[in-house]
Amino acid sequence: MAWPELKIAMEYEGRHHTDPDVLRRDVARFDAMIEMGWIVIRVTCRDGEANVLGRLAKGWASRS
Repeated sequence: MAWPELKIAMEYEGRHHTDPDVLRRDVARFDAMIEMGWIVIRVTCRDGEANVLGRLAKGWASRS
C-alpha cells in the first residue's frame, strides 16, 4: 500500500518474508525506497490497528 504523492509506503511482513531470497529482495527494496526519500512503514501480524494507524499518522504529519 502506498501514497506516492507523499512518498509513504506500508508493507506487510508475513511469514514468507523469512525466506532468505525474499528477505534479501525486501532489504534491497527498503534501502532503495529510503534512498529515494520514502517513509516505509513495515507491519507484521502482531501490530495492532492502533499502532499501525498511529505510525501512519506520524508519517503523514511529517509530510504536511
